[in-house]
Amino acid sequence: MVVADGGGDRQSVVMNAVNKPRNVTYKGLTDLVTDTDKMSEAAIMEVVRKNFGDHLILGEEGGLIGDSSSDYLWCIDPLDGTTNFAHGYPSFAVSVGVLFRGKPAAAAVVEFVGGPMCWNSRIFSAASGKKVNGGSSSSLGADPRDCGRLLEQGRSIPVR
Repeated sequence: MVVADGGGDRQSVVMNAVNKPRNVTYKGLTDLVTDTDKMSEAAIMEVVRKNFGDHLILGEEGGLIGDSSSDYLWCIDPLDGTTNFAHGYPSFAVSVGVLFRGKPAAAAVVEFVGGPMCWNSRIFSAASGKKVNGGSSSSLGADPRDCGRLLEQGRSIPVR
């Protein structure tokens, strides 16, 4: 997932995994990681690299990748709340933000709500520190604004 990609395929990485058994490993003594974390980050990075190949990306699972001289830094938490996800608790999200010269430019969070067999999602996004939308139930990409729109269209990120 970045935040959105065309028809909303990126959200499906997490949505397709919510009712399935989890393959859980540890990246530290108590820090869980699932296959879904890795697949979600790969899907997000694919979209960012395709549309913003000259930007730097910091992924929770993959570390720092890209042009270290870039003015842009994408910060990706591919499964914010991995412990909750791994245990089936309905409180987790995917978080993506981008900084321009160290200052927040845009961000989006896709929150997964509901529970087994009745999952839905809500998208919250902001640009240049201004809240743009939040709380409306939708599938990823259905409301292509902010990070999602920028990723879909591959445009430069406006910074005010």
